[in-house]
Amino acid sequence: MSLEIIHEMFPDERPTLEKVLERTKDTMKAYIISLTNDHDSTVATRRLLISIKSFGSNIEPFIFDAVTPKNMSIVHERFFGKSTIKKVEYTYPLEGQTRYDMRTGLELSGYPTKDINKRISCFLSHYTLWKNCIQANEPIMILEQDAIFTKTFDYSLVKHRFTGDIMGLNNPMMATRRAKVYDKGLSDHWKQRYPDVKTNQPTRRIPPVYDVFEAPWVDNNRMVPQGIAGNSAYIIKPEGAEKLIALTAENGIWPNDAIMCKQLMPGKLQHLYPYVTKVQGGRSTTSE
Repeated sequence: MSLEIIHEMFPDERPTLEKVLERTKDTMKAYIISLTNDHDSTVATRRLLISIKSFGSNIEPFIFDAVTPKNMSIVHERFFGKSTIKKVEYTYPLEGQTRYDMRTGLELSGYPTKDINKRISCFLSHYTLWKNCIQANEPIMILEQDAIFTKTFDYSLVKHRFTGDIMGLNNPMMATRRAKVYDKGLSDHWKQRYPDVKTNQPTRRIPPVYDVFEAPWVDNNRMVPQGIAGNSAYIIKPEGAEKLIALTAENGIWPNDAIMCKQLMPGKLQHLYPYVTKVQGGRSTTSE
């Protein structure tokens, strides 16, 4: 059999650079913040990885070693330096405290936190990945270890609708306060735009239908920070990462979902619907 006939019967499938780039152009890099040497964290991370694979999501996951109180000072100094360390510190109220913030015009209330260093470490984990997003100059997905996928995700289906800087992925239940209000805001938008489309879980034979909406308000008091439904699953663009780093320089270290709020990032926070992730549940490594 001649080489010409062989080539006709078996087209060249060698992984050329062009073919690889075409096949992976919409693959989303996902960074999973996970505690090393922690059994519960390892189990939760494994569940998350299995869910990505089982739904066939177009995601390339990477494990990111979480910043902890033990190495927090090293990471803090690397980003903010010795000379400015007092200027970029935790400025949010502690548990049980409230205050009116003159700079932002927001009413701030402390989060339940037994060890404030865990709250700061959590922030620094996200902050590190915001810096990575800027350096990579492309959108990335940030996942905490307690997230889990419940549907297939393919960035190519939503990237043209994602016009903001940050897009939440989580079902709000167990992920944020006033979750039912948040859910109703998104589902109402969906019903108005797609009155005849059900939001049932898609199968591999039926492509999922998603859309992106602005993150809804959950409080009538617009002085209370409000954002996406928890920060355990979201996609961020370099523009959003740059804005958050600038806000940190201006206001100091806040809890992630407080600095990432609609008031400080107007029109830039969006949410995917139907949801593709939810919180696994279990103990919180930040609040305990």
